[in-house]
Amino acid sequence: MVLRFESDSPERTAAFGVALAGVLKPGDVVLLEGELGSGKTTLVRAVASGLGIDAGLVSSPTFVTINEYPGPVPLVHVDAYRLGCADELEALGWDAAMEGGGAGAIVMVEWADRIAGAPACGGQAATIRFTHAGLKARSMELEAPDSWKDRDGFSNLERLTRTSRHGV
Repeated sequence: MVLRFESDSPERTAAFGVALAGVLKPGDVVLLEGELGSGKTTLVRAVASGLGIDAGLVSSPTFVTINEYPGPVPLVHVDAYRLGCADELEALGWDAAMEGGGAGAIVMVEWADRIAGAPACGGQAATIRFTHAGLKARSMELEAPDSWKDRDGFSNLERLTRTSRHGV
């Protein structure tokens, strides 16, 4: 299933992130792909906020690579920008992060295309592709498992994506 969302501001991207947080469950993996400055970290901050985590704690983990934010549902935030392949993840604690995901965290991976083939990066993971659609505009395409249609909050996310096509 594919949903498309158009954003003309960080606030609209944040609204999408909060709506997405209402759909996510512990153990979910969300892969984020897109150019520099396309809104990946902005979205992660909004998801954190929607999960009850202080969004001010969320920063791009480019130099740390993996951050974990505690909350009612913990969030593991991975930035694979500096990685060359999936094999480099093991030394950085990927297995522990994924075990955390299985034990109750949501995992979001920026630059996921750089670690394609990593364990737990496929299968039931959702993928969001970001593209620049103008100076301030962004387009996001969410490819999610069909099972999400039955989740709480999905109708809110779907409604938001429908209205975004008319609002931008």
